[in-house]
Amino acid sequence: MSWKKWFVLLWGMWVLLWGQRTVLVDSQKKYEALYQNMMLSVESPIVTENAIIFFFKGDAESVSVSGDFNQWGKPLRMEITRGSLFFTEEDIRDYVGFMNALYDEKNQLSRYLMEKFSKKTHTIMRELSIPLTKNKKQKYAFSDLKQSLIQDMNQIIQGPILYNPVIFKGVKLSEETQSMLSRSLKEKERWILNRRLIEEAYADYIVPNNYQFILWEVRWTNRLAPGRYRYRLMVDGVWISDPYNTQKVVDMTGVEFSYFDLDREFLPNVRYPLKVSNHVYRFYYKDDEAKTVSLVGDFNNWDPYSLPMVYKGAGEYEIEVKLRPGIHVYCFVVDGKWVPDPQNRYQYSDLAKNTVNLLWVEE
Repeated sequence: MSWKKWFVLLWGMWVLLWGQRTVLVDSQKKYEALYQNMMLSVESPIVTENAIIFFFKGDAESVSVSGDFNQWGKPLRMEITRGSLFFTEEDIRDYVGFMNALYDEKNQLSRYLMEKFSKKTHTIMRELSIPLTKNKKQKYAFSDLKQSLIQDMNQIIQGPILYNPVIFKGVKLSEETQSMLSRSLKEKERWILNRRLIEEAYADYIVPNNYQFILWEVRWTNRLAPGRYRYRLMVDGVWISDPYNTQKVVDMTGVEFSYFDLDREFLPNVRYPLKVSNHVYRFYYKDDEAKTVSLVGDFNNWDPYSLPMVYKGAGEYEIEVKLRPGIHVYCFVVDGKWVPDPQNRYQYSDLAKNTVNLLWVEE
């Protein structure tokens, strides 16, 4: 083997082992807008660029989903992502006022909560209440107080029911809260009750939770072929069709399934070249202004005419090629100009100072 080939091989191995990887991430703003729309009308599932997201809205002990997409294997467990039963830092609208209320020794509930708070929370509260001097350095910041206080409050609401007629004397409770006090509650219902009790006792300082908008979510992020996929939800151990999907189908036994259709292959966080099957890779290039695109590399003797890429519309070009195992060097020819693959960050400059890409094909 010549020194040139050895150089390409060694360089390629180094890049493949140590090169930076690019991970596509969804826009946070896009998902925040999605959740805002969910508050008005839930739609499930939603197919995004990098995930198929299943939703369920409402109170439940557990929610999961299974279907054709995971070959009816172990149901995927959903998690609460919005309308959490627990407090967040944003739920306290007035921390100073809340702190003053907690320090009120005449308030029976405040005295009870202060007894339940952790040593760390007491230390932070005490330090932040002492005026600063030139020689005194503060160990904790206001953000530390928020974090520690919220952790303690969430521990408290997961404990026994807080209500005691003596402690809550003079607190005006809502009809819903009074109704919950009169019946037997499941675990999460008890958490909701405890949170309601704290919210209503400190209504001037705490933002009430929207308990009607508890949103469960799970994401499927594996490849799927085009086609129709049936699925069902399991809510508290009971299989049901998706109440937020209008697309239904009933099988021969009378069981109702929800379904979603994929018009094209679902490729989440796809990286090109994409392995399609054993030794077969799909190359992809996008350019709205390109007229002709071809693939060149050591596998076709750098012939710009032997592997023209197929135009798929919207500026997208693709081609699938079967390659021998080992390291390959390639790039694209776009309207006569040699262009590196922007999807592949494993690049180097060849002896002619052209930027080309590296691809490792496994045995």
